Amino acid sequence: MNTEDVIQKVSEERLAVENLKKLTYNFEILTPGLIRESVSSLYENSRYITATFQLDKQLMIEDITDKLFRRLHLRVLFLTKLNNGEYRSVLYSMPHQDEMYIIYILSKQHGIVNELNVAFYDSMETMEDDLWRTRNNAQGEMLQWANDVKIIKDFG
Repeated sequence: MNTEDVIQKVSEERLAVENLKKLTYNFEILTPGLIRESVSSLYENSRYITATFQLDKQLMIEDITDKLFRRLHLRVLFLTKLNNGEYRSVLYSMPHQDEMYIIYILSKQHGIVNELNVAFYDSMETMEDDLWRTRNNAQGEMLQWANDVKIIKDFG
């Protein structure tokens, strides 16, 4: 489904819809060829809207984390490696009215990634709460980690 179909499925009054539009645009302009043109799934609740973006090709988790960090100027919350070979990376946007989202990347194939799951927020407080909860529940060997001061400054 394309972005316009997604927008018709959710309440257009939500700020998260504008965040979805802007990130989709940034994917197309700043990271051309990264994602397919469509959102493959969408979930909406009162706290956030989650969209799944399929990657145009398989990438290694370290490469996609670095690409999103550099090209979209996202913050890396953490990058972990679990004992079973899974990797998990979480990045977040600087919280502004038109950019409030968290990107969750999971690899069950020893670092190979096929999709991005993105939670879009209407509220900075809700986003910050989810970031702290996600970081405090992270498991595995920490390859990258945002310290408390950095997160507090980003939301200060």
